[in-house]
Amino acid sequence: MFFIRGYNVVPHHRDQTKGERMPSLLVVDDTELIRTTIRTIVGEEDINVSAVYEAENGEEAVQLARLHQPDIVFMDIKMPGMNGLQATAIIREEMPNTKIVMLTAYDEFTFVQEALQLGAIDYLLKPVRPAKLIEVIHTAQTKLKKDAERQHVLAEARERLMAMLPIVEANLVDDLIYTQSLDADTICQTLQQLHKEMSISAVMLISMNDFDHVAKQVGPQKLLEKYSAMTEIVRSTVDNPDKALFGLWQLGQLAVILSTDFQWETIDAQKRLGEQIKHTIENELHIPVTVSFGRRYSSVSDIAISFAEARTARQYSKQYESGVIHITEVTGIAAPQGYAYPLALEKELLESIRLKQKDVSLELMNALVDNLIYNHKDTPQILYSYFGELLTLISRSVIDMGALSQSVLEYSHRQMTILFSSPTPAQLRLWAINSVTELLSITSAKKEEKPARDAVQLAVEYIHENHQNPDLTLGEVANVVGLSQSHLAHVLKERVGMNYSKYLSNLRIRHAKKLLRTTSMTVSSIAETVGYPNATHFYRIFQRQTEMTPKTYRETAIA
Repeated sequence: MFFIRGYNVVPHHRDQTKGERMPSLLVVDDTELIRTTIRTIVGEEDINVSAVYEAENGEEAVQLARLHQPDIVFMDIKMPGMNGLQATAIIREEMPNTKIVMLTAYDEFTFVQEALQLGAIDYLLKPVRPAKLIEVIHTAQTKLKKDAERQHVLAEARERLMAMLPIVEANLVDDLIYTQSLDADTICQTLQQLHKEMSISAVMLISMNDFDHVAKQVGPQKLLEKYSAMTEIVRSTVDNPDKALFGLWQLGQLAVILSTDFQWETIDAQKRLGEQIKHTIENELHIPVTVSFGRRYSSVSDIAISFAEARTARQYSKQYESGVIHITEVTGIAAPQGYAYPLALEKELLESIRLKQKDVSLELMNALVDNLIYNHKDTPQILYSYFGELLTLISRSVIDMGALSQSVLEYSHRQMTILFSSPTPAQLRLWAINSVTELLSITSAKKEEKPARDAVQLAVEYIHENHQNPDLTLGEVANVVGLSQSHLAHVLKERVGMNYSKYLSNLRIRHAKKLLRTTSMTVSSIAETVGYPNATHFYRIFQRQTEMTPKTYRETAIA
């Protein structure tokens, strides 16, 4: 049993004048006079300390240090039992931020050197002089302040790193399912940084069923809040997060890459996870979602295939009441005659390129990539052939639009070289997206030679921005751009190759096709959204343009 001496100078609190925490002291010496002297000097000089504790030997010093965690320790070197050097070594190991000052006589300087090597910051000669004691305490306080500032900086750096990790994770997901630009070592290092263990991966896709409707209703900020809440639900439901990679929400969809070597080996296990996520999101946030899965693949390069499969499965979700669907459940749904190339989708892509609608073009190209990869992943030469033909068609279109044929042909040649170098599915997607982006940029460069947008171009832009308005008329557009109605009708037909009514109708039906492919909105809701409050009228126009009903188009859009 040991005797603890404690002397509280003031209660432990922050120095209100400086906003800093006042340090506590521990005085260790087997001579009571030395302890009393230090305590008295501290009190008389009004040094800002919160408490002064006393110990008369090394064992007592270690136990008091463990109990009170003092900021500064004055440690005598020679004491019975555990000496000051031994106690210093223990305290420094357990409390590395504590500042230790040795108390020593003139003939003990060799011990002082050893103490400094152990981490003591300074020493005081006995008998202790007030001026030197105050100086040493101020030095220790300065070191404590610098330590605190350094710890604060490190804490902020850790916080920033933690804040960045989800972005790093999302970028990795984006690379694995789309571009696959990272080499194996970089992927491995990133997984280690994220503390993830991935093997035999499958993609789970969570999709908001009425994304366009929700986005229109709540606005950008509220939509981000909903994304955040849904992400938290997904993360908390995946009860082994080191076996999953989470992407960022994009257009109402979140891709999660699952490592299925642990607990999601079977389709049933994956679907149970999907059902739990769907149930929680819909009950807590009242947002209907669909959860779809691609197959499991052992190669990182095949994660892009699993993503394409999950997107494909999503398209068939309306045929399954549960709203949770695996790609294996839709195998064989295609027409018995065999695979039919999505010619309508290709025509829509070429039209959007002709109209220089970059966002629409990229979306349609992604849909084509999904279709081709899903149906021809086992026959790469056929896959490359389809993409080669598609590149040729796009190149011809942009040349017809006025792009310099030499620039287009040079770029197409480079892309063909890449295409026939056996790219992976993920690289194919990047290749296709780059092809559209670069070829459109060539046409844009040509367009920029014109000094300004003319009235017809302004009219076309106004029609695109307001086509959802069922009451939009040619007269309204003419007033906006400052032309007479008859003159606008003439120059518009000359520019776009069709009259105003047909152009507006085509635009509305094209937007309706997008909603049919990418959402689960009812046909009546889609009709109203694109500018047809009368659903029957919409049915008639849609069927006349596409030679199929909206329902049939939705079911066969990717077939």
